[in-house]
Amino acid sequence: MIGAKDMAFPALNMMSYWFMWPAFIFILTSFFVEGGAPAAGWTSYPTLASATMPPGEGFQSPSAPNSGHGQIFWLLSLTFVGVSSMMGSVNYITTIINMRAPGMTLYRMPMTIWAMFITAILQAFALPVLTVALILQTLDKTIGTTFFLPMDGLVFGNWQTGTGGGQPLLWQHLFWFYSHPAVYIMILPAMGWSPTLSPLSPVGLSLAIGP
Repeated sequence: MIGAKDMAFPALNMMSYWFMWPAFIFILTSFFVEGGAPAAGWTSYPTLASATMPPGEGFQSPSAPNSGHGQIFWLLSLTFVGVSSMMGSVNYITTIINMRAPGMTLYRMPMTIWAMFITAILQAFALPVLTVALILQTLDKTIGTTFFLPMDGLVFGNWQTGTGGGQPLLWQHLFWFYSHPAVYIMILPAMGWSPTLSPLSPVGLSLAIGP
């Protein structure tokens, strides 16, 4: 639609595609691991999702029934999705800015391209924050870091927090830095969709059927 023969970075374009496959594998694997599929909610709030594991109770968090191995695979899956989307965003932005056909100024671009352009900008700014948060929560759950774990001595029912000192609220700040723009990231491509390209429109039918 902008007259470019290919994306600005074809190899990066291919990498963004292949980075999605591990995400599919991880999220499907999460349904079959010990402790069951992740069930800490789509927000994955600590300490519900990343509480430390008390000795003698396996790998399942006492804060949520399904926040053990399945939650780790959920975090890994979203991390790969985030990296894939960031690579795609860089490619879209660079292609639209540098590879438009001669004479196609920004104000002459189709609305569909504008929607993709703004979506890519939103993703490029917001996704790195969420991706870092996902990595930090994964480290909390695997190697014993305490980025989102509360201070030592807090009581949750019959269980008391161990070594900590992080901030559970920090996860919410990082998570919503992405997840609020996410609603626009999801809707903007549809809002920029051009009716003239629909197979049901007269133009779309003429392109599909021919003269």
